[in-house]
Amino acid sequence: MSSHRMARPVHFVGSIPLAGADVVFRTIGSLFGPLAPRIPDGETGERSLWIQFQRAAMEQAVNLSKVKEYQLAPGIIQAVYGVHDAAKPVVFGTLRYAQHAIDSYRQFAALKNDGLIGREARFQVALPTPLAVTAGFIEPASQELVERAYETRLLEELEEILDAVPHPELAIQWDVAYEVVFLEGWTGSAYFDRSRVRLLERLSRLGDAVPTGVSLGYHLCYGDPGHKHLVEPKDLTLCVEISNSLSSDIERPVDWIHMPVPRNQGSREYFEPLRKLATRPNTRIFLGLIHLTDGFEGSMRRIAVAEQFIRDFGVACECGFGRREPRTIEDLLILHKAVATADKGVQPA
Repeated sequence: MSSHRMARPVHFVGSIPLAGADVVFRTIGSLFGPLAPRIPDGETGERSLWIQFQRAAMEQAVNLSKVKEYQLAPGIIQAVYGVHDAAKPVVFGTLRYAQHAIDSYRQFAALKNDGLIGREARFQVALPTPLAVTAGFIEPASQELVERAYETRLLEELEEILDAVPHPELAIQWDVAYEVVFLEGWTGSAYFDRSRVRLLERLSRLGDAVPTGVSLGYHLCYGDPGHKHLVEPKDLTLCVEISNSLSSDIERPVDWIHMPVPRNQGSREYFEPLRKLATRPNTRIFLGLIHLTDGFEGSMRRIAVAEQFIRDFGVACECGFGRREPRTIEDLLILHKAVATADKGVQPA
């Protein structure tokens, strides 16, 4: 029997700071082919700092006003808003998620039609949870009212995307960051409802909002402002618990779940919670264990340990690339390809 294994699939969380969506699609499509089952548009431009561009939606919303600003991370100023009149509704206009997705899909479809993207590849759209935007931008006394209003508008934009993109070509990823760090006990942001049951219920409700036929995934994240976690995970216990909850509570299939693996976390203890993973058979786990700072050898060491607890997993970085220097992206993509296609313990030529 051959000792060689099949190449691992590669997942890209979302942000890839190249020149634009067209360049991202061409680059990922040509370099990875079928190794990348989903291709994001790179979240370039205003979306490179995740939800920070939603400040414009807050400024334009009916019945919201800014109450303060503070430095979230070096170079990132966070604005905080509150409801002006609690007796009146909050109404959001465009959030621009649908606009960006529809514009990018036109480019994706044209490139696929020209054979520059594989026929099986899906266009990936990453959306924040309403809780993330609420916890990030809204003062505690106003959060419950604003979260309901923002979720209503975000799901309307999801419907616009679903109407514009053929379902067999679409993948929706929910970015789960604040929920993760709240469950880990982080107190850096106030939030009105930190109960475990309600946090997990929100995630399941969002999953069921994506129709069967559209690929569905979750990116579990410990935050990345200033390219640093808000909380450093000790192991994968929480990620496994969230994954098991999603698998149990969502009526439709979950196609993939992405879990972070910090560079300094390559021990058996970090991966051992994967023994308790109880996701459905068709849910692919992607481990974010690729780090440019220790390259191929470090990534393969982490893979060798992870394989003791889970065999059929894909590879990724911990988070999106948006906070990285653009000049490093080519090397990082080449590293992804080398790790995905390498035989165990074999250095690529």
